[in-house]
Amino acid sequence: MSNTRPGWLTDPCPAWCQEDHADQWHPEDRAHASEHVVVPVITIDRGFAGGGELVREVAATELAVVVYRQVGAREVWVTVANDRQRIEVTRESAARLRDALDAALARTARE
Repeated sequence: MSNTRPGWLTDPCPAWCQEDHADQWHPEDRAHASEHVVVPVITIDRGFAGGGELVREVAATELAVVVYRQVGAREVWVTVANDRQRIEVTRESAARLRDALDAALARTARE
């Protein structure tokens, strides 16, 4: 991260911001962003083959998790994405998803 703050950056960076704002000259690119955490995951893609039968393909991939807020905005967003898929929700929505995932994992851990 650069030590020089651009003139357009008038609000302070949140503690979690890891962005190099010197590269964000276009107003649409100006955002505070956390470290990108890459998580290895196993996914399943579902589709239909030529004969109409359901096909499931299991694949190893990675998902990046990043928290960001546009400069000058108040809403903080959480993105979980790779080059093929993306979930982008508010921080509050991410917390509800986390709670639902924790509960689902706790229920299935009893098996």
